[in-house]
Amino acid sequence: MAYASVTRAVLRARLQDRYDGVPYWSATEANDALNEALRQFNLYTGYWRGSATVNTVANDPFLAVSNTLTRATRIYRSGQALTRKSIVELYRQRRNWRTQTTASGAGVPTVVSDWAPIGLTGFAIWPADAAGGLTLTVDAVKITPILTADGQFVDVGEEELDLLLDEALWILTFKMPSEREAQRRRHESFLQGCLDRNEQLRASSYFREVLGLDQEQRLEPTRRKKDEE
Repeated sequence: MAYASVTRAVLRARLQDRYDGVPYWSATEANDALNEALRQFNLYTGYWRGSATVNTVANDPFLAVSNTLTRATRIYRSGQALTRKSIVELYRQRRNWRTQTTASGAGVPTVVSDWAPIGLTGFAIWPADAAGGLTLTVDAVKITPILTADGQFVDVGEEELDLLLDEALWILTFKMPSEREAQRRRHESFLQGCLDRNEQLRASSYFREVLGLDQEQRLEPTRRKKDEE
């Protein structure tokens, strides 16, 4: 897959070329639609990723990623991945997990072993590092690159670029409702592209409804026990 650094000016020009007709939007509206498409694509797929290091604080189970990143996806201690859990799972595992540290003993691990996401930028670790100063490596989704000037660029694959342009054209139809039906297939193409990059979206009722996934399941022939014998 070819990747390229594309400026806002080029994106806007390609957006206009992609539309069969005289554009009904201004340059400012095109810029806003492109940025909104970038936000939605990153939200659905976590396309732009990065990593950073975070140092633990003595006896504190709560940490956060840097301000250039959002939700963490993996966390490593000395190259070894910690086990991802939810806050609910941590409470079920150990009711007093927040006060337990690597020095607690009584069956509590002597090294940080689990982590759980909290909101967009925070996460918890268990057990907390008793000494502090332990370096954790965090893989996370980057904050969506928002273009505020024509000379700014975004790194994106050619296939992803097509999806972004399709969604931007769909977003622009909110200004011209009469265009929505004609551009609907572009929106569906964008959602399908996001689904191809993130299978977890199959659990979303919105994606299932728009892409007709439930309907496909209903139309699929049911195998009877007799057919299987």
